Formats: sequence, C-alpha cells, structure tokens
Amino acid sequence: MLPGGNAMQIIAGFMLAIALVAFAWRMVDLATWKSADGVVTAAELTQRHDEDGDLLCSADYDVRYVVNGASHVLHVISSGSSNNCAAWKQRVAGLPGRKMKLLYNPGNPDSAVENDGKNAPFFIVSVILSGLALGFGLAGTILKWQGKRMLQRGFVVP
Repeated sequence: MLPGGNAMQIIAGFMLAIALVAFAWRMVDLATWKSADGVVTAAELTQRHDEDGDLLCSADYDVRYVVNGASHVLHVISSGSSNNCAAWKQRVAGLPGRKMKLLYNPGNPDSAVENDGKNAPFFIVSVILSGLALGFGLAGTILKWQGKRMLQRGFVVP
C-alpha cells in the first residue's frame, strides 16, 4: 500500500480533532455566555486598496449593550469587503440605531461577539477544518485503495 494514504488519513484525523475542539469551544460559549440586546451607535465606511490597486469598501461599527446596569461597547470590523462601495455606503447609512443580538462572557462582559451564535460564521473554523479533513481522508482512502489494487495486479508499490 502507498504510505501517503496512511499519512493523509492521519493528517485528516488531526484536522478533524482540531475541528471538533473548535466546535466544542463554540458550543461552550453558547452554553455559558449570556445574550444581550445591543444597538449600533456609530458606523463608518472603511476604504482600502487591495494589491491590484482596486478600491475595497467595508463597514466598521460600534454596538452598545448593557450588562447589569453597566454600558459596554463592542467594536465590529466587517469580515467582508467588496468593490461595490455604493452598496456599503447604503449599509453603513442604515446601521446606526439598528438592534443586534450579542453574546457576552459573564466573567468579562467586555468580551462579546456580535451574533447569537446560530449561524455559520460563528462555527467557521470547525466547518473549514472539517471540510479539509474530509478531503484529506478521502484522498488517503483512495491512495490506499489504489495501492491495494496495484499490488493485486503485480505492480511493485514503493
């Protein structure tokens, strides 16, 4: 059998283990972090140039939330950007006053995330690593299967 197949399956196992830890970590956050309602207090259009010199736009905004009578602010830097600056300007204009759900750490209320955790971005690390692990595991299985077939047909397999 081809040793590369075993190596790819081992790598896939490690990647899947990391993905499971990331997933479990997020699930603990969901189980232990508290929910709060926030309001966007300020928003601004952020512009930058990519390596090709094209203008990219995104939104940065502040969300104010209250925990036990104390006010906190979460600064959100948009994870996406595009060259459609008109659409981003429209989005930024509609953000102030918008209500949002937040999750905050009850032990440190200044530590918060902008969503309630019930969407893909919250679990993105585990989703990406699981997909990569699936690919590596499948490739390793195919390599092992091909090695077995080659041995059965009398080929010398390194």
